[in-house]
Amino acid sequence: MSVPVACEVLCTTQSLPALELSFAKQLIALEYKVEWIVDDLPAATANMFSVANKKVKEYEMGFLLGSYDEKTDKAYLNNHVHLKFLYENKDDLKYIVGFEVVTGSVDYGNNACSDDFLKLPPLEIGEDNLIKAITYTYSVSWHEEKGLKWGNRWDLYLSTQDSQIHWYSIVNSLIILLFLTAMVAIIMLRTLNNDIALYNEENVKEDPEDTTGWKLLHGDVFRPPFLSGFLSSLVGSGIQFSLTIFITVVLALTGYLNPAYRGGLVSSAIFSYVFMGLFSGYYSSRLYKSFKGNNWLKNSFLGYDHPVRTTQIPRQIPEQAWYLKSFA
Repeated sequence: MSVPVACEVLCTTQSLPALELSFAKQLIALEYKVEWIVDDLPAATANMFSVANKKVKEYEMGFLLGSYDEKTDKAYLNNHVHLKFLYENKDDLKYIVGFEVVTGSVDYGNNACSDDFLKLPPLEIGEDNLIKAITYTYSVSWHEEKGLKWGNRWDLYLSTQDSQIHWYSIVNSLIILLFLTAMVAIIMLRTLNNDIALYNEENVKEDPEDTTGWKLLHGDVFRPPFLSGFLSSLVGSGIQFSLTIFITVVLALTGYLNPAYRGGLVSSAIFSYVFMGLFSGYYSSRLYKSFKGNNWLKNSFLGYDHPVRTTQIPRQIPEQAWYLKSFA
């Protein structure tokens, strides 16, 4: 920790087979990226942007294996890496808040290892794919970062400076969507309320003549199904899972589940799942009572009433056309 390292030779390989060099060239052409991890932070390539006349840094995961020139069909292998560690000095202790990698392609030849590798020619993988030897080197530097705290060290990885996000159009579309949804919901609620009031009239013994489609099922749709207790349990479990996923996603979006804390996602999901068991039991008991269950008072304080009455005799299912029948 905090020990800078000048240009050091890691290793030197002998001549490599043409097949391996050809494969490396293909990876470089496809912009293959290398991923390293130090203190739970992935290696990043730092990019600088100008936002409102102010320089802003943004991280890109990993670093390129090399560079490729499409015009000449030549690839250059990055055999030198400069490891740049950013740290926060707090209470005489140092915490890593950034891990940047600066790559370089250097054909050392008979030259010694040097940080000033820009003066040397790059290490080329040409058409013949022949390289006699590859010398891999590295260097390390440490920099105190006063504007970045350890608890917020993932901000550079998660932030984006993409100026193509059209917030005005997004907000405008959401407002129109909410308005149309509310209008359709109001119309549907008024129609359903009128139909429910008509179905619940005691004097109406038969279906109205103009009743068609799904309205024919109003007297049978709330009939208790077979294995109603098992269905109630499944519905309660589904509600429990749905609420757990929703709360976990909300916590992740608000930043409470920082990737720096290992196990935070699993712990929060388990806690949410256990706590959501209260809602699971309530809705399961509520549905079980609506199915005329006998022991619903043990698990719930509220009952649930169907909006329409259930007929005494089940409605006969009409004969379906041949193209609507299943093959089973």
